[in-house]
Amino acid sequence: MQITNEQINKLQNQLNHPGFNRKDLLNIGDVSVDAVTRAMRTGILDFQTPVWTNETAKNLSKLGDMWSDEFCAAIRLGKLNFTRSPEWASAIESLDRVFNLNRKPHHLFRAKPAIPSLELHEPQITKVFAYFLNNPSSKRIERVRALLSALGSSSLSDSLDDASKVRITSEERIENQRRTDLLIKWQDSSIQQYAVVVEAKFGNTIKTGQLSAYRNHIVYKLGIKKSRRLLVVIGEQRSRQDRMELRRNSEWRWSTWLSLLISYERLLPVEYDDCDFVRFRRIIWNNLNPLGKNRKGDY
Repeated sequence: MQITNEQINKLQNQLNHPGFNRKDLLNIGDVSVDAVTRAMRTGILDFQTPVWTNETAKNLSKLGDMWSDEFCAAIRLGKLNFTRSPEWASAIESLDRVFNLNRKPHHLFRAKPAIPSLELHEPQITKVFAYFLNNPSSKRIERVRALLSALGSSSLSDSLDDASKVRITSEERIENQRRTDLLIKWQDSSIQQYAVVVEAKFGNTIKTGQLSAYRNHIVYKLGIKKSRRLLVVIGEQRSRQDRMELRRNSEWRWSTWLSLLISYERLLPVEYDDCDFVRFRRIIWNNLNPLGKNRKGDY
């Protein structure tokens, strides 16, 4: 392929355009959900990218047409702009802030499950998760608070003040033979009722009518007001079916297991953790399939 000087100059001007706008990735289709990319987009990870020389621009232009991933497409289209050289020390510090790598003695990245390749199904994961949130009771409040904060509802955690009034169940049967994956209920000192419903997904899609049934149970059966409830689906990737169901059920939030687990490492005080709980979280991490291999989805 013959590259003209005009094309090289145009590419060079695009690459030297100042700034990194978080909307850049959205303009080309934001399909990246990994923690590092998300941190870069939101400014948590302050990674400075290099200045490109004319020779580099020329080579990049030649090679770019053979690449198809989103970042390379963004470079070719001038949507993603590189301005400065990397500052590795600050980048490493930022990675530590994102992943809380100095968390000792417990961190899921360092945990070694007894059976590293163990594959669990959704009911098994949510049942064990419920167990560790519940036990021991002396750590229950902080573990649930960390979960709420990781799901973006730290305000609800302020109402948690008595572990004996917190009830955490998995596979609880509701109407029409349906079961909630994870249900957390509690009341505060004013006897106000609160509830969190978690629908866990590992490679499966949201079924039609599923989310509305769970919400109806919380609203009409338990009488939980909107300001005192949280409805969230946690999955690996959103399929088209998931997107349709979430549009139909706008109160439900979406979160990824990757995001939840990484946030939980930052938010759970280490004194409320233990070796068995962190090993279990590592098993969940090992069960994840973030690239959606052999699964249908479009993020």
